[in-house]
Amino acid sequence: MRHLRSVGTAHHSSSICHRQAARWAVPALLGLTLTVGGCIRFTDGVSAGPGNGDTTADVTDPSSPDGNGDAVPDQTPVGPDADADDVMGRVAEVYCDDVIAIDDILATGQTGVFLSASSPGDFSAWLAADEVAFDAATGRLTNRDRDLELTATLLGTRFGSAQIVSLATNRTTITLADGSFWTISTLDGNEALDWAAGDTVVIVQPTDPTDTWRLLNLRRCESIQVERIS
Repeated sequence: MRHLRSVGTAHHSSSICHRQAARWAVPALLGLTLTVGGCIRFTDGVSAGPGNGDTTADVTDPSSPDGNGDAVPDQTPVGPDADADDVMGRVAEVYCDDVIAIDDILATGQTGVFLSASSPGDFSAWLAADEVAFDAATGRLTNRDRDLELTATLLGTRFGSAQIVSLATNRTTITLADGSFWTISTLDGNEALDWAAGDTVVIVQPTDPTDTWRLLNLRRCESIQVERIS
């Protein structure tokens, strides 16, 4: 497993610009004259305008909601790379450069624990209460207060924390001060070699019931896979 220690069929639209303005006369019955001053829009490779088979021209509407004469209101992202599908939350705690906890970032309202996709990560400049957007499709975390962005893996949700009471010499089991007893994955025994009684660990519950629980050692900034026995 990864060592977390931080010493650290859509439409295509475009436009063709012309140097000369084109003037199209709309029948006098409508009482309108339309001047296109620089660009003629086209869709799917067919330019809009007289003689191209497209009888629909873009018209402006002075009563449009955004007041700029465009019949379609402007869509302005909020914050860097904002997306309507992003889930919003706030930084709860930065455990180390690699691992961060973010409140209300999941649909359940729980605190998500994220591991940076790069090693070492760079959550050091992220601060508690910073507003964060999460794009689940790409794993992108965007700190909107500081204009920072990192790709990260969701380890799970923060279940709680406790101090280590004891560890088996061969690092196969671990007992916590909250009374819980855990077996350590055979894949991660070596990762816990430098863990010690008194270390505080964060208990991370998987979002998928088929995945494994994790313990995150805050002193070492290391994560191991575990299974709860009692």
